[in-house]
Amino acid sequence: MSNNARNNEGSIMINHAEMVRTLAKTGEAILAEMTPKKCALIHMSACIMEEVGELIDGVNANMLENPNILEESGDVEFYFEGLVQELELELDVKHVNLCSLLMLSVAAADLYGSLKPHLFYNKPLDLSVVTFRAAKFRETLSGVYLMLSISEAEAKAANIEKLGKRYEGFKYSNASAVARADKV
Repeated sequence: MSNNARNNEGSIMINHAEMVRTLAKTGEAILAEMTPKKCALIHMSACIMEEVGELIDGVNANMLENPNILEESGDVEFYFEGLVQELELELDVKHVNLCSLLMLSVAAADLYGSLKPHLFYNKPLDLSVVTFRAAKFRETLSGVYLMLSISEAEAKAANIEKLGKRYEGFKYSNASAVARADKV
């Protein structure tokens, strides 16, 4: 299979690798348009996706007997709350009855996708789309909690307990983040 695109006559128009080199936005260009708010949104939305993945891994590993499920749920809550606070969102959330972990992963990706044009292409933030997708993420996460027989409050309490061990006095430091005192 070729990495080249061809025109109607079959001639190569551009090599895929060259196209990527030409079109991919450079780190310098992204950095030049970065703001503190965009940095915070990248941090929160990327970590939501990571923590959803870890939650899915925990469920796949041993369903309800895995102690990491509550911990990972708390981590999802932490980053989601950070995103909601950064954007000052007010969500109108309806709880769902049935949900799957795949839907949670899709909801996390959709939420990130609603931020990506603002973060990397300097497009004005469409707060109505972000709010809708954030509410959809919350609804989906609530459905996962029903499936796992845990509550949002339990997930948040587990996160407070974990981060209280990790960060003395709840003060962030890179050294504490690396040491992960809650894991010893």
